[in-house]
Amino acid sequence: MTKLTHPFFIDSAGQLIRSTGHYGEMASTFTEHLSQRFTSPEQIISERFGQLQAASIGALLDAVPVMDGAPHYLPNNKGQRNKQHGYFAEFVQAKDGAIIPRVTFHTFKQGGHTAVWYPRDDLWKEWEQAKENGTATAPDPELLNQYQAKAEAMKAAADAKRAALEAEANKGQTAAAQAAQIAWAMASPADQHEYLSRKQITGQGLRVADEKQTARLWSRQGGEWIEDATVCNKGDLLIPLFHSGELVNLQRITPEGKRFIMGGQTAGAFHRIEGAAPAFIAEGYATAATVAEVTGRAVICAFSAGNMPAVAEIHKSESLTVAADNDPAGIKAATNAGLPYIAPPADRQDWNDYANQHGTEAALMLLQQKPEPVVGALINGWDMADDASAPSFLIDGILEEDANGIIGGASMTYKSFIVL
Repeated sequence: MTKLTHPFFIDSAGQLIRSTGHYGEMASTFTEHLSQRFTSPEQIISERFGQLQAASIGALLDAVPVMDGAPHYLPNNKGQRNKQHGYFAEFVQAKDGAIIPRVTFHTFKQGGHTAVWYPRDDLWKEWEQAKENGTATAPDPELLNQYQAKAEAMKAAADAKRAALEAEANKGQTAAAQAAQIAWAMASPADQHEYLSRKQITGQGLRVADEKQTARLWSRQGGEWIEDATVCNKGDLLIPLFHSGELVNLQRITPEGKRFIMGGQTAGAFHRIEGAAPAFIAEGYATAATVAEVTGRAVICAFSAGNMPAVAEIHKSESLTVAADNDPAGIKAATNAGLPYIAPPADRQDWNDYANQHGTEAALMLLQQKPEPVVGALINGWDMADDASAPSFLIDGILEEDANGIIGGASMTYKSFIVL
């Protein structure tokens, strides 16, 4: 038997054709193809900079991004630096060894990743097209070695810079926690505050800053230490964030909005309002306080939709229900946390809005209802039985309303007529 060392196929005329594409003598691996096309992964960015700019939704990218995997702010499309848009850029090494740049644009105003530029698919298609056209060049080991050496050096430099930034960020979290603890110790109980009055809630476990506090804090966005950074201003309402039993940060509510201490930990950090079990979990403090006051149950404040899964994991031993905001981010947070949820009926409404508009009794009635089950969760059979009702038949004893049925039979037995 003849051994075939290359793939063959039969063309439309029945001729045996040898492939010069995927595995022909001139074919190369994807990484080898990249080494023929580019001197380094950075050249991929230069050649496709227009595509990269087009992917920067809401932001103005006017220079090659810093490939360190750290967050960087960008001005918006009007050139205004409002700290609402930014990116993370890094070199990604795939399983086949190819190292390709990836830039993720993040719109902080919208609270989520909005676009990812990762040209691997386009580069792969170019390689496939070159093989199909028979234009793939023979691999050059020297070029391949040069490309891989540059790629690995660039990735190593980016990894080292990212590690250094992470080390500083960890120090920054420690500094922020110390500043939070000092500010908290020097604040007074929140007997009254404009925010609490406006939201019609009480400050359960909150304090008000009696004087301005500053400290040396780490700016993760700027990648630098800031001397005399603001910890709190006189009159700020302070909400403590805890993690592993330690006070790690403060959310301060000011006339300008809500702020965390610069460089402080927020991931997995929470504020708990004590009450009866089982507990609720909510995004913001106003919602958490409202639900606690209406139901008398414990409520855990996660401070954001994105932080809810991490906080839920910490409290996984409890039977939690999400008191969700009725918006896409709120429902998605409950789903991502793997928890059942109850949301107010109106779109773009949270439980504080609902209670203030319709009263606490109406809010309590809804919060006592059975929550929406988490997608993919196991449902107790007895709970299903509680919701069961007697069937209503279209054909007595055979076909129920709102049901699917199958009619089978031999040809010309009037199946279609019966269905119609």
